[in-house]
Formats: sequence, C-alpha cells, structure tokens
Amino acid sequence: MDPSLLLVAGLCALLLLIGFLVGRVSKKTQSAVPPLIQSERGFRGSLTDIPMASLINLVAGERKTGMLRVVAGLTVGHILCRNGQIISAHVEVHQISEGVEAVYDLVRLERGDFDFEPRPVGEGLGESIGDVTHLLMEAVRRIDEERERTTRRP
Repeated sequence: MDPSLLLVAGLCALLLLIGFLVGRVSKKTQSAVPPLIQSERGFRGSLTDIPMASLINLVAGERKTGMLRVVAGLTVGHILCRNGQIISAHVEVHQISEGVEAVYDLVRLERGDFDFEPRPVGEGLGESIGDVTHLLMEAVRRIDEERERTTRRP
C-alpha cells in the first residue's frame, strides 16, 4: 500500500477517534456508566471506552498539566504533561521504553485502565518530547504497518 495513503488513513482514523471522544465526553452525564469519571483530583477510566490516542489528544487539547498513568496487565506507563505538551513518557513491561517510543507503546494498548492526576510539573524536566499531533500520527502509522505485516504472513 502507498505510504501516503497509509498516512491519510491514519490521520482520518485519528480524527474519527477525536470525534468519538468528544461525543462520549459530552454525553457522559446522560449515560448510566460514564466512560470518563472526573473528580477534583483529575479523571480516570478504561481504554476500552476511550482509546489511548484520544486520551492523549484530550490532555493536549485541554492543556492539562499532571501525570497520566496507564495500567494494562503487567504494563505500567506514565506520561508527564505540562500545558498539554508531553514532557516525558515511561513504560515498563518486559522491557522499559522511554520518551517517544514509550508514547508509541502506550498508543498500541487497547485495554487497561488510566487515571490523570493534576500536579505541578517543574521547568527542570525539560521541554516537550515532540508535537502531540505528530507523535499520534506516527503511532497510528506504526500500528498500521504492524497490522499489515501480520496480515501478510503466510
């Protein structure tokens, strides 16, 4: 498949996920079991209700500062954000990944629980590890490539 078509497909999928998230969050008070539970400390929920890419986009769009923690079985990940920008990311499973690779690993998760805890993030931790939109587009592209490779295997 043409790489430019994969990029366009990935971007379209990302936009659909954003639309899905906006619809789900705006209807949360109408449903019996809301996908996103908010408290004075932050919010929490399940990746089966809100995909990780949409969750990262929500934190970025709302310019949140704090820590997003994800637990999916033996996988534990943390994303530290300041004003919606990802400052650092860390994932522990069978191996440890950091930074951009950790973000990609977290976006691959389809199940698990998350919570976002607002907290100050000092300037000493550095700047953003990358533009959130570009990070998510690259993550979607990688996921698409992995799926294509696995479906091609005889």
